[in-house]
Amino acid sequence: MDYFDIQGLINYPKLTKEKYNRDSEATKVFNDTRSKINYFTELLSKKTGIQLINNYNERINKMAGQGTNFHNYKDYILVGFMPENLQSVGNDIFIKIAFGFWEGYPNFHYQLDINYKKGEEIHF
Repeated sequence: MDYFDIQGLINYPKLTKEKYNRDSEATKVFNDTRSKINYFTELLSKKTGIQLINNYNERINKMAGQGTNFHNYKDYILVGFMPENLQSVGNDIFIKIAFGFWEGYPNFHYQLDINYKKGEEIHF
């Protein structure tokens, strides 16, 4: 698989101000980057021996706010994964891997996320 489209990612913040269009350059960059994050995670799984399962894909566009009728792109691309051996806890814990522009600079970001909405303890 090719490397990340750096020029597309550099242009992406400007493109996110557009109204969502499935055939636009922003959509192509978003989908290309998301597929490469998935591929990166496959490689990470092979390297570590820990099978990571995709369990969350961030939507490409922001929802229209009250009184608006548009859907702009998000300025980041995020995918969630969970280790296969933690499937028993469901979607309550997962690893977020994202690419975005924070403080004007391109960043590759990851974090561990726990769903506290249920108000239950999570046991491993």
